[in-house]
Amino acid sequence: MKQWMTVKEAADILGTTERTIYRQLKSGKIESRVENDRRLVAVNCPDTVLTSENQYVDFLYHLKQLLSEKDARIEQQQHEIEYLRNDLAETHQRTDQIIQQMQADFESTKERSDTIILQLTRQLDALTEQNQLLLEDLRPKQRWYHRLLVWNNA
Repeated sequence: MKQWMTVKEAADILGTTERTIYRQLKSGKIESRVENDRRLVAVNCPDTVLTSENQYVDFLYHLKQLLSEKDARIEQQQHEIEYLRNDLAETHQRTDQIIQQMQADFESTKERSDTIILQLTRQLDALTEQNQLLLEDLRPKQRWYHRLLVWNNA
């Protein structure tokens, strides 16, 4: 049922501030009218509101139930946030472990590749030396008498 009341009364019943009521008036969310130089706003309230003290108590009880439900939702969301934080922390921990393992694997692979490169370099040096010796063997050798002549002329 629509009840007409002052901005202050509406703010008290809706559990908000007068400023919020004025903002809602400006945006057109709440209907209003001026009566005897007082601005009245339309508030949708249960039929039990403001007609008697007992009905007002019923309305307060209803508000208390709504607040309890809100508190329960907040608590549930806090538990969910805590669960998600823990899950995120575990995920970070697993990620750090994976990164450390990958770094260790990289270092191991680097050592192995360095060892292989060193071995191949040594083999290449040995083969180069062997090739030099083979090339020297292929050069025409001076005969003993050529060496003797060169030695005598010197």
